Amino acid sequence: MYLSHYNLAEKPFEISTDPRFLWLGEKHREAMAVLTYGITNNQGFVLLTGDAGTGKTTLINALVKSLHDDTIVAVIWDPKIDRPEFCNLIASAFSMKKQFKEKLDFTVYFTHFLKDAYKDNNKVLLIIDEAQNISLDFLEEIRLLSNIEIPERKLLNVFLVGQNEFNNFLMIEECRSLKQRITITHNIKPLTESETGKYIRHRLKVAGTENEIFNKKAIRKIYSFSRGYPRLTNVICDHALLSGYVKELTTITPKIIKECVKELRQPGKITKSKHPELRLPFKKAGKYRKRALVSFCLLFLVVLFAYPFTSTQHKYLLTNFKSFFAQLFQKTAATAYSPITLNPEDFKLTIPFDYKSNALPKSIYAVLDKRAAIMLQNPGITIVIKGYTDSLGSYAYNKGLSEFRANMVKSYLVGRGISPARVRAIGMGEENPLKPNTTEEGRKAKRRVEFELIGHNSKQMVRAKIPEPLVE
Repeated sequence: MYLSHYNLAEKPFEISTDPRFLWLGEKHREAMAVLTYGITNNQGFVLLTGDAGTGKTTLINALVKSLHDDTIVAVIWDPKIDRPEFCNLIASAFSMKKQFKEKLDFTVYFTHFLKDAYKDNNKVLLIIDEAQNISLDFLEEIRLLSNIEIPERKLLNVFLVGQNEFNNFLMIEECRSLKQRITITHNIKPLTESETGKYIRHRLKVAGTENEIFNKKAIRKIYSFSRGYPRLTNVICDHALLSGYVKELTTITPKIIKECVKELRQPGKITKSKHPELRLPFKKAGKYRKRALVSFCLLFLVVLFAYPFTSTQHKYLLTNFKSFFAQLFQKTAATAYSPITLNPEDFKLTIPFDYKSNALPKSIYAVLDKRAAIMLQNPGITIVIKGYTDSLGSYAYNKGLSEFRANMVKSYLVGRGISPARVRAIGMGEENPLKPNTTEEGRKAKRRVEFELIGHNSKQMVRAKIPEPLVE
């Protein structure tokens, strides 16, 4: 829509992992060097972690594209599977074109596969993305596969790529044997403000322009919103380009960014967030808030204690005093929080996506805001987000695209203040079709993201504030 307006050949801030748009700042160059060293020197297990949206998957795609023909590589996008499916998942990932009913048959076949690769001077690399979703059974099977080796070197290299909470998972007693085999660990941090500016300019250049579309103050606003997370940076920048196009502007200013932030965060309000944009912009604001709070408390106390003395005759003063405060605190305790029943079916949501698109429909922002508000009030709620595609592309492409769609929704919720640990994003590819893939209507129905409540009973008691007036 806005490409010709900014002299762009393609959209620069798509939520995708196209390696062409990868900007290798200091953090990502270091991560790429670590990964390259790991496969070049057959280091066995390598661990790469980082928060959601820091560019791990994009980095992995760039690594895979840079590998030479002497490396046989397989990527598993969704490790959350049952143990019986493990053998065939690995076989499919390495394009073995063979199904196994028994684990022993697979182990024998895979051993020959690794040794044949070694004889041909090839390396074998298994990459497991979204490792924070992995099960103990899956990890144990991977560890056992790594036992297939020869005295000269390891035959299988494994890269575990996941969010930061995966580090905590590896600390449990059941993972001790695997953790001892991890030879290299690296954590990707978010970009700095300066790096965010370079990241934005790089993506614009790849998309076809070297014009300074975002001025320095606008970039500062972008950073205060995204905190250096590339995915959130993409979201706000794409939104800003569209707003600038509507306003017929060729330069994005801080005012545009501020409006976009407001649009992305309305109509709900976030009371707690690590993003500075959600706080008052001036240092004096904190002082004024404190003064206002103190004044309000003093006024409240004056009214509270004056009421019993003025509402009735003085001869009944003591009786009224006791009765008033007993009624007040009893009423407050009873009504401050009232339990309401949340039906998981009411929390389900289906979000449609266009063909080959990762863009969230504008109409869905308000719906997501309401669910984010419920989650903010109820920290015990966790959700799973599943992305789907039609069956037109290859299996690997569809799997990756569906995962990006799911993570797009997750990133939006994280931007609303929801902890990444409470949202699990899964790429389902072309699984679970709602309608046949033979018609455009059927394919359209398959391009979607679904999310629902997990980890609770069919009816969960949720506590929500329900204010009621005090009865005099």
